[in-house]
Amino acid sequence: MGKLQQTQLQVVGSLSRTEGIPTHLVKSMTSPQVWYSKNDMILISGCETEISQVGLLLASGLSTRVSAIKLYKIARLSNRRAHNQMNIYNTAYGNAALTQLGWARKFLYFLLNMAAFNAWILMRLSEKGDCRMEQRDFQRQLGLFLTQQQLKQRLHSNQKLSLSLKLQITEVLGEDVEAVLSGIAKKRTLQLPAIPADKVLIPEGVVLQARENESRRRCRGCRSRNGTKIRTRCQQCLIPYCMRHLISRCDKCSGVAQCYPAECLKFPPFLQDYIIADIKNMNSKI
Repeated sequence: MGKLQQTQLQVVGSLSRTEGIPTHLVKSMTSPQVWYSKNDMILISGCETEISQVGLLLASGLSTRVSAIKLYKIARLSNRRAHNQMNIYNTAYGNAALTQLGWARKFLYFLLNMAAFNAWILMRLSEKGDCRMEQRDFQRQLGLFLTQQQLKQRLHSNQKLSLSLKLQITEVLGEDVEAVLSGIAKKRTLQLPAIPADKVLIPEGVVLQARENESRRRCRGCRSRNGTKIRTRCQQCLIPYCMRHLISRCDKCSGVAQCYPAECLKFPPFLQDYIIADIKNMNSKI
C-alpha cells in the first residue's frame, strides 16, 4: 500500500477472511462503519455480503467526499464487464497447451489482454480514432503492427523455414504468395545437377560401349560399400555406376545419331531404322 501511495494511485477493493483481522470484530459489526483509519488508508467493516463475504472493504488514497462503498460497486461492475470483454479475444488462445499454463504465463497473458483492451478503448475515444472498429480487428492490426518487422526479418533472412511456415508468414504480411513459390522453384531448379555445354555431345573419336557390364560390380558413386552389386556402367569410361549416379539419354540427345555413317542416311526412311538398329547391336557386342 505504501508503494501505491507513492505513485498517487487510488485503491478500493474487498478483502477475504485473514488471520490479521479478529473474527469477533467482523461478526459484531452489522452496519458499515470505519474499523481502521491511518495514513490515508481506511478499512470498512460490516458491508453487505454482495461486496465481500466477510464484509470488509479496503480503500486508500480516496477523498473524504467519496463513498468507498458506492465507488466499489460502480468499479466492480465495470471491471467485471471489462474482464469479460477482454476474455472474448484472449491472447492465450494462441497457445496449444492452454490448460497447462503456469501462473507466470497466465499473468503475462492477463497483462497483454489488459494492454490490448485499454489501447482499443483509447483508440475509440481519441479524435483521430475510428469508433466503428471492432475489438477483434483492432487487436489483429495491433499484433501485425508489433510483429511485422520481426516477421519480415525472419522471412527474408537465411533461416531454414519450412515451406508451409513461409507461406503463412507471407500471407499474414500481405505479400505475393506466388512470387515466393516461384522463387523457391527457381532455387530448387538451380540446385539440380546440369551437364556442361562442352560435354553435352560425345567427343570426336569416342565410341560408346554397352551400358551393361558382363559381371556385377559395386557402384563407384555410392558411399556405402555394402550395397548390392550392379551391371550398369558408364558407356564412355566403363566405370560401374548405379542408376542413381548414371544419366540416361536417348541417341538424339546424346549425339549418337551423328556418329552413324552418312551412307546409311541415303537409304529410304523405312530402311534407315533397321540399319541404325544393326549398328547399335554391333556396338553393344564390342
